[in-house]
Amino acid sequence: MDTLRNVYRLVFVVYSLLIFSCSSNSLSSKISKEFIDANFKDYEPVYNLLLDSSNFYVESALKTFGGEYTSNWFLDSMICINSTNDKLVGILISSKGNGSENFIDMATKILGKQIDGKWYFWKGIETFAIVREEFGYSENNAPPVIVLSSLARHYLLTSALVKQQSNYEVNDEWINKIFYTTGYDPTYTKEQSDSLHWHLIMDKWNHKIDTNEYKPLKKFHKDKPTS
Repeated sequence: MDTLRNVYRLVFVVYSLLIFSCSSNSLSSKISKEFIDANFKDYEPVYNLLLDSSNFYVESALKTFGGEYTSNWFLDSMICINSTNDKLVGILISSKGNGSENFIDMATKILGKQIDGKWYFWKGIETFAIVREEFGYSENNAPPVIVLSSLARHYLLTSALVKQQSNYEVNDEWINKIFYTTGYDPTYTKEQSDSLHWHLIMDKWNHKIDTNEYKPLKKFHKDKPTS
């Protein structure tokens, strides 16, 4: 019976991902894998910097990284860097694991900006709640990394790539929309938005979690999840 249930779950997830891949402008698993295979080595140093920085923010108990502080988490292997190499978008994914009362997993955009030759990172405001029962999983059956990544990319990286000849490249227009439109006052000038970004970069250090409010929970990251 358990084997049959697992088969049904796998069929359900595959069917769901097939529907995603047919959606307009969606980022299918096939396309994202093709992009990662072709580009990961080029952006690996920035990926490692983002991973190390995220780990430092989590271990420093910064409030904006509270979801990762209290959960298992990993940095998705796909990050999108614009053509001028000064802005990026990645995804942090956190999971409560098995046996938790709260079994909604979360994916959140993390943004990066290169200023005077140095990368700075902060949490974006766009998140996606992965309700397990909607995707054939449950409290004691956490989705594997490949499923979490596929769902997160579909919902948070839609329109991230454009096809140029036979290759997929990061969509600069999509990047600029995130940095200068999405979630911010649409009347802001570019200069006002840049000032806001710097405030978000620096202000995160002013707010830390009171660790006495949390029970000791296991925290970990996956360096390069296979997906």
